[in-house]
Amino acid sequence: MILVFASELDEVARDATTDWSEQEAVLLTPADIFCKGWRTRIGGVRDWSIVANGQQWPIRSVSGVVSRLPCILARELFDIQPDDRPFAAAEATAFALFFLSSIPCPVVNRPTPNCLNGPNWQPEQWVRACLEAVVPFKASCRRTNEVINPETASSCLRSVIVLAGKCLEDTSDGCLAGVLRLARLANVTFLQVYFMQDKGETIFYRAELTPDLSKVEIRNALREYFDSSKWSW
Repeated sequence: MILVFASELDEVARDATTDWSEQEAVLLTPADIFCKGWRTRIGGVRDWSIVANGQQWPIRSVSGVVSRLPCILARELFDIQPDDRPFAAAEATAFALFFLSSIPCPVVNRPTPNCLNGPNWQPEQWVRACLEAVVPFKASCRRTNEVINPETASSCLRSVIVLAGKCLEDTSDGCLAGVLRLARLANVTFLQVYFMQDKGETIFYRAELTPDLSKVEIRNALREYFDSSKWSW
């Protein structure tokens, strides 16, 4: 079974669980974390139980996880009193970090201390990684009073998508090798990097850690990745 960890308002994630009919997929939402039926402990995973889609499942039924949430937001905890939601969201995020870090099956992407689906890098950190990975980028300077306009026409952007060291999409101009190095530096399984043209040169624009499950090719690639990992408890 594939777990898709996402907001209950995430229709794309919900549709993906339906599309993966050949391999059972279940939506795991922040609300599920507060349901009765979870059983976890430090030092052993095999006897855990989880709750997803309102049902209890043995942890051994999970063969892979797709994480689409960087954190759990207070405003999504509809069943909790409004005044208690910020604290509950922080506690749920901490528990999700523990869960996604501890489960031994493949997770796309593994959490870090400040983000549930990979490194929560700022633009400057990505630029530094680009320098190490030999990915072209444009030098920039930000000021505290600067208004950042991230809008760039999507038609002008090119992208490279990699999953577990394999290329899923490459519309860039020879940037694939650099993106593979960037994924290793970020220690992520899935990475999509957007590039833009600047004075005739293809340069780094931004990185995306969340798989776009609306794309059939990405859903299929993830399914093949989990199948090929042949994870067994």
